[in-house]
Parts: sequence; structure tokens; C-alpha cells
Amino acid sequence: MVQVDELKALLASGWLFCIYCKEPPEIRGVHVHGLWYVFAIEPTKREEWVALVTQRGRRIAGATYAFREFRTPTPIFRMCDEFGYPITAYPTKAGQSLIIEKPN
Repeated sequence: MVQVDELKALLASGWLFCIYCKEPPEIRGVHVHGLWYVFAIEPTKREEWVALVTQRGRRIAGATYAFREFRTPTPIFRMCDEFGYPITAYPTKAGQSLIIEKPN
């Protein structure tokens, strides 16, 4: 589990950026809503990964952290841009992942 700064450092060191779709998106009015998570994956050992988490103000079942949930694609696009990934794409089916290598 990592927070944003740690995720940024892992990606800068060569880890892969992964966007995972937990709930498929649906259009509500003019907006797209779904549920996505973000991970960093070790490029030579794909079974080694870390999730982006958010710190909660109160303990839930003994845990202080939970997966950071993205309910719309806009913050994902902003994060990609901030981290240097020139992509505006996201997976659209539950269980689907989009794995992105760091551009040169």
C-alpha cells in the first residue's frame, strides 16, 4: 500500500502504472461514473504490486487505510498527466486492467 508520493517514486523508478476497473462505468447525465483503483506493478515480477491507498480518519476493522477509489475518470486523467503519462484512457469492464509503461 502506498500513498501518492510513494506511487510517484515507484513509477519514476520504472514500475508500471495500472488502472483497474472494479465497477463498469455508466453514463449519468453528461458524466461517466464507475469505480477504478490505481496500482504500481513491478515490471520484472508482475505478481509484485502495490495499491494506491487513502488514509481514513477513523479505523475500520483495524485498518487505517483503504484503496483509493476513483468514481469518475477525470482524476485518473489528471494523475496520468501529473505523473508524465500522456494517456486519456481507462478500462471499461469490471475486472479489466490497463497497464501503462513510462514513456521515454
